[in-house]
Amino acid sequence: MAKAVATECGLPFLSIKGPELLGSYVGESEANLRGVFQSAREAAEQNAPVSASILFFDELDSLAPKRGGVGDGGGVMERVVATLFAELDGDTAASSTGRVFVMGATNRPDLLDPSLLRPGRLDRSVYLGIATDPAERARILAAQLHKLKLDGGALEVSIQVESKLPPRLTGADFSTIASGALLQAVERLCRQADEEHLAALTAGQQGVEIHDILKSWDSEKCTPTVLLEDLLEAAKNVAPSVTQEELDRYERLKEQYSAIETGPIEHEGDIFY
Repeated sequence: MAKAVATECGLPFLSIKGPELLGSYVGESEANLRGVFQSAREAAEQNAPVSASILFFDELDSLAPKRGGVGDGGGVMERVVATLFAELDGDTAASSTGRVFVMGATNRPDLLDPSLLRPGRLDRSVYLGIATDPAERARILAAQLHKLKLDGGALEVSIQVESKLPPRLTGADFSTIASGALLQAVERLCRQADEEHLAALTAGQQGVEIHDILKSWDSEKCTPTVLLEDLLEAAKNVAPSVTQEELDRYERLKEQYSAIETGPIEHEGDIFY
């Protein structure tokens, strides 16, 4: 979704995983964090016609955990959180003309420092749950299949498969189905090559190797075709990666954080919230 926002707005997109910024030396983590914001500002300044960029933090809870915890390692995370807040408040680069839109993602909002979610910082929360509507599930699966060679249209095939799928499937689970079906198609292609090789040997072509068979195939024949039965077989082996208990916990977190009042979008310095 963060990439889609950047694409729709025509803005540079910088994606950072929170743990990537954490270093082992004193001050390294804070310097890395400041460097990321500086890179986002430079990208924004170079973007035309709108001098703006989108900075996206994945696993945000690793960068802004609740302060005051035990075993903080000498206050390292305290300093990292303070640095993040200083950057968000826009006081560190007043001379910059680039505007930075900050987004973040976490599956543990309960671990975030409460100050991060106050008005004027990251005060807009969007819950991304699991698709339950059959049409939505079919479209998600079709998106995972669009790069594969299919025996039929991606959406039409996905609609037929969706009804056979268990509930609570995530995007990663749908990706597993697609990769499992592709693997079966590849195995079928390998068996076909073995059969042609064996037929050539039976016909007396003793010098023929398996790579000679593959060289005789054109690119169309070498590309595995995923059939409906491949997807149905792969669907039998997939299990939801999110349990009902975990889903219930996420729903409770959704209710908790959707109750947080948010103010109007604010602008301070070069950072928009």
